Amino acid sequence: GGDEYSAYVSTKGTCETINLRAEKILNELKVRSKKELNIELTMSLGIAVLESGEISYEDLFLNADKALYLVKQSNHSGWKI
Repeated sequence: GGDEYSAYVSTKGTCETINLRAEKILNELKVRSKKELNIELTMSLGIAVLESGEISYEDLFLNADKALYLVKQSNHSGWKI
């Protein structure tokens, strides 16, 4: 359950760079929701990476959506590439 949003972020780097960015996003959202709204949220991120070649927008979205649902199935906040 819950709301779902999409964001497309361009970043170059390794999986470590992507993991650090995902962690920063989740931490910032958690801090703001607690500070500004006085609520604690659980959040899940599904991440798709375009490494090389061409992939359609739809396929990129579907890959991120699959990753998102893997995180949701684990019943905790986090992310999956």
